[in-house]
Amino acid sequence: MSIIKIKASKGKINKANQFTMVHELRNPLTNVILSCDYLLEEIKNKNPDKETLSKSLEIIARNCSRMNQLIVDFVQKGQESKSLDNSINGILEESLFLASDRINLKKVAIEKSFCIDKSVPLSQHDNFRIAFLNIIINAVESMETGKGILQITSSEDKLSYSVKIADNGSGIRECDKTKLFQPFFTRKIGGLGIGLVITRNLLLEVNVSLHVKSKLGHGSEFTIRFKKKNTIY
Repeated sequence: MSIIKIKASKGKINKANQFTMVHELRNPLTNVILSCDYLLEEIKNKNPDKETLSKSLEIIARNCSRMNQLIVDFVQKGQESKSLDNSINGILEESLFLASDRINLKKVAIEKSFCIDKSVPLSQHDNFRIAFLNIIINAVESMETGKGILQITSSEDKLSYSVKIADNGSGIRECDKTKLFQPFFTRKIGGLGIGLVITRNLLLEVNVSLHVKSKLGHGSEFTIRFKKKNTIY
C-alpha cells in the first residue's frame, strides 16, 4: 500500500473517531440544555418547585461529569472503557442507564424482556454500548413526551443472538428508508445526521447486522443480530 493510501486511510479513521466523539458528547449536552430550559421556566414561577429545581441541577451535574469522562476516554483512546458487566444484557442495561436522563425528561415508559444467558460476554463492548445508546436515544427523541413506550428485548436461537429496540414514535417515511445510513441525512431540527451512520459502522466493525422496520406514524424497530460463534469479539 502506498504512503498516500495509508495517510488517506488514517484520515478516514480519524474523521470517524471525531464524528463518534462529537455525537457522544452531544447526547449529555442535550440533556444539560433541556434541563436548563426546565430551570429557566420553573424560576419564572413565584413559588418554584424545589424538587424540580433539584432534579434539573442533578441532571446538569451528572451530564457534565459524563462529558468530562468522555473527553478523558477520548484522550486515552485505545483503552476500552471499564464496564462492570460486559454481557449482552449488561451492556443493554448500561446503555439504558446512560439514556435515563433523556428517558425521564421525555417521560418514556420502558418495557424490557431479556432472554439471553447473562454469562454471554462481548469483549468489544464499547461498540455495542455506543450502538445501543444511539438507537435508544433516537427512539426516545422520536416519541411524544408522556406518550412514549420503548421496548427492548434480547433473545436467541440455535445460531444467533438478537437485540430488538422498538418505539411507538413518529416512524420513518418510506422515501427516507434508503437514506437512513447516509452521512448528514436528518429530518430532526438541529440534528447532525451522523448517529445511525456511526451505529452501522461500529456494528460492521464486529460483523454484526442491523435491520430496520418502520411505519410512518406507528414507530420503528431496530434489530441487531449476530452469530453465536462470533459472540466473543
